Amino acid sequence: MYQAEAGLIQERGGTIQRVVLDYELKRQIYSPLAKAKQVSASEYRKRQAEVARENGLKVVRGKIPLPDLRIEYQTKEGETARVDLELATHHYHGSHMSAKAQAGFKTYAAEGSRSFLSRVLDEHDITAELLSL
Repeated sequence: MYQAEAGLIQERGGTIQRVVLDYELKRQIYSPLAKAKQVSASEYRKRQAEVARENGLKVVRGKIPLPDLRIEYQTKEGETARVDLELATHHYHGSHMSAKAQAGFKTYAAEGSRSFLSRVLDEHDITAELLSL
């Protein structure tokens, strides 16, 4: 997944600056939210939205979906950009796929899982593109 996406970034003239793994994002998200547990529900939702926005993520159905991998890079034009990647497996349910799609993640699937996951997307009317590995 990384190799495929890194190749696309480099083909477009981009330079990879950093790779962020899910555990790093979890720390960046959950540490500030743990401190906000003692506030009212509405204040917590505000803080959750703020933390998500600060980390370039979205709140989907009251949660912050996290990608498996984030690639931060510089475009050919010198702008800072990032792409959030998800590796979907045949264990994914419709709601899981839906949340990841709504979060805007670029989703990859192994060839053996692709047909199953495509059916899940169709059955649940989820708009997302599955890229093959």
